[in-house]
Amino acid sequence: MLKGKIAGRDFYHLQERIAEKRGQMIQAANKNGLSSLITLKISQELDGLLNQYAKDGQTIKNRNVKKEEAVTPRKAI
Repeated sequence: MLKGKIAGRDFYHLQERIAEKRGQMIQAANKNGLSSLITLKISQELDGLLNQYAKDGQTIKNRNVKKEEAVTPRKAI
C-alpha cells in the first residue's frame, strides 16, 4: 500500500487497480454468482482498495488546504 507522501502517479495507479479489481469482481459474479466465496473475496479486496483511495484522497485534500492557508494572507480585523 501507499505510505508516506502520496504522489499523483501513485494515486492514479490506485485508481487503475480499483478499476481492474472491479472488473475481476464482475467477472467472478457472472461466472460464480454474487454469493460465491471467490466473488466475496474479490469484493473484500476491492473494499480495501476503496478504503485506501478514500484515505489517500482525504490526505491530499488536507495537504492542499494547508498549502492554501500558507499562501493566502489573513485579513486584518
